[in-house]
Amino acid sequence: MSKECLNMYFKGKPPANQFLIRAYLCGGQLTSLQSSGRGDIEKVVMFFLKAIEISKEQPRYHFLVFNASVLYFQAIGPFLRPGTKQHLVSSLMQVVKALEDIREEDLKWRAQLMLHLVECLVDAGRKKEAASFAKLTSDFAQVNTPDLYPRIFSLQDAECLVKIECLKCELDLHKRGSKLQGYAKGDVEAQLKMVKRLDHSLQSAVRGGGRSLIQAVCATLWNACLPLLQLNLRKSIKGQLVRMAQALEESRSLLLEMRFQVHNEISEMEVEEDHLECAIEHLEKAMRLDEEGMHRERLSASLRQLRARRSLYEMPDRAEDRAALLIEQAKRGSPKNDVKKIRSLLINAGKALAPDAFQVLLEADVEAKGIFKSSYCGGITNICCLYLHVLVSSLSMTTVIAGWTITRFLCHQAAIQKLRSEGVNFNQEPSPPEDRRKDVPPEEDPQWTIYREWALEMSAQATISFLRAAELGAEIREQWIISNAAVYLWNYNKHILAAGGQCQLLAPFQKLIDIMKLVGHTSEMVLQVLLCNTVAQILIPSPSPPANRVTQEKEENKKPPPPERGKKGAGKRVESVQSISMDPATVQEGKKVLELCDYAFHLTSSTDGGKAVTLAARKQVIGTWVQIKQVLQQQLGPNPDVDEEVNPRHDTVMAMTRVLVAIEVLLSKSNSGVMESSLPTLSELVTMASECRWTDPTVELHTWTHLLHFAHVAQDHDLIMSCSQKALQCEDAALKRVKMSTCAL
Repeated sequence: MSKECLNMYFKGKPPANQFLIRAYLCGGQLTSLQSSGRGDIEKVVMFFLKAIEISKEQPRYHFLVFNASVLYFQAIGPFLRPGTKQHLVSSLMQVVKALEDIREEDLKWRAQLMLHLVECLVDAGRKKEAASFAKLTSDFAQVNTPDLYPRIFSLQDAECLVKIECLKCELDLHKRGSKLQGYAKGDVEAQLKMVKRLDHSLQSAVRGGGRSLIQAVCATLWNACLPLLQLNLRKSIKGQLVRMAQALEESRSLLLEMRFQVHNEISEMEVEEDHLECAIEHLEKAMRLDEEGMHRERLSASLRQLRARRSLYEMPDRAEDRAALLIEQAKRGSPKNDVKKIRSLLINAGKALAPDAFQVLLEADVEAKGIFKSSYCGGITNICCLYLHVLVSSLSMTTVIAGWTITRFLCHQAAIQKLRSEGVNFNQEPSPPEDRRKDVPPEEDPQWTIYREWALEMSAQATISFLRAAELGAEIREQWIISNAAVYLWNYNKHILAAGGQCQLLAPFQKLIDIMKLVGHTSEMVLQVLLCNTVAQILIPSPSPPANRVTQEKEENKKPPPPERGKKGAGKRVESVQSISMDPATVQEGKKVLELCDYAFHLTSSTDGGKAVTLAARKQVIGTWVQIKQVLQQQLGPNPDVDEEVNPRHDTVMAMTRVLVAIEVLLSKSNSGVMESSLPTLSELVTMASECRWTDPTVELHTWTHLLHFAHVAQDHDLIMSCSQKALQCEDAALKRVKMSTCAL
């Protein structure tokens, strides 16, 4: 509309007065807002030059020459970078000349424009003119602005220092490579220090540098921030990102993609802190920077949700937006305390999307006594499916599948919470209520039969859905989905594991392991190892009873000796471990267990993604490995790892492993002669443990406690004192470790 008004004004051929001058200034400002290329530069400067030309003619309008020069400089800001400065030589020269003609008294402003003109001449390759005009500029500053004269060189020095700092940080980032992937405390702190250094450099660039310098610092700063954009770390760099976004915006940087990413990240941080107004502001800026519209649909959906959340007492007009808002509110609730509230929110969301169909769904499964049973789980599932159906036309298949898995997780978390509120454990049969009729057995009570089947079906469906989510995660190569499904199945079945009911979980745990193997290492490598160890423990076959071997020996003794063939001792029978027969099924199951142990050891030795598996998890697998080796009557080596690497960490792990293997063998109740012969003496074992660099104080404490027990049995008082001192030394660290995290022992 503003442009149309100006065009109408210009068509009327107005007189050359201050109103025409101001109209040209408005035209230049409007055109500069949409400028991006060389052709736009010429359109922008044309308005300002016309305004200056008219203003010079009459002394009463000379003040507008200065105003026009200021607006001109603001408009050409985006083009003051290498490669485009050359196109500003002609217009900037006219502006400088006009200020000289009217004898503008703001000499510092004139000197600054002259400095920029020198840079433009250099960029255009006109070196002789640049040198000549640089001499004029230097003389002008020395005579008229003495305070600016030394700054001409100090600013250049400051710019060099900033560039050097950026270069040093770039080299540091290159040297680090993937080192930060492990997110060790020292590495994270070093990265944060680098971000702070670059932030200081950015402030220096903003004060005294040009657009190109600001962009260079911001590019390096963004690269340094990228590894810190984790959920638990990004709050520490929020301030730096905000200042970077502001600097890029004020300098009207053309690094649009980076500006988009910065505003998008800041918006997510503001949402986490419930600063909805700020989040919306940054999201709107991100949308304006998304010129090609690659993220428009996602950003629009997020923006609608944020605006809906901002309106606490107003519901959105669109049914999809109302459902999205209600589901978001349900997700933010606490299932433990707000079951009824969450149920109400989800029901309203379902009714918003499909009122008639959803009401039929609610009424279909309502049981007697007002118990909200399968409709609870089924209702949530259908809400989520309906909601995804609304979005499916605008989202990629990967996004839809990821969204489906999230909704299934939410659905079955709510279902499991419903079971718990009924006093029923997941994957376990419910106990009959105490107030039921005593004269009717539970199995003959039809209401109890329905309730029991409902509870078991809820658990079975949840297990199936978690596994299906893991399968879909593998199909779309999203490791976080697989990890979440595994965590849910492990955590919700902890009571079964604690009660020794692992056999019940064999099928789902085996399937999880197979899925995890398809995608390699996941973010939950410790859990992956624990799953392997649990399944291996379930599959360990019972050892053959000693009577089998005695019977076999008696049968062999009944056979007549082979005939003499002239060799000494030829008629004597030599017994060996290999002569003991073993059930083929036992051997087959044992091989499966060994394969699981080998895979678990491979995981515990790996540092893929920078995350090493804890020693406590490795200790569990070592115990299982020793047990299956003894069942299969196989030779035990000092180290169970099948793939060895030559690096300091591997040597440390192997040293601890040798000690743990020996202790597990000593703790076993049945050791063959072959196994015992390869064991170190107790004194040697204590020395080996002392030389280890233990990475887990809890495992170290267990080790010294066992060695103390062995020393007590052997009545070796020197070793008793030594092991006691070692155990006491690591006790405090072990207790602190147990308080900080759950130890997998």
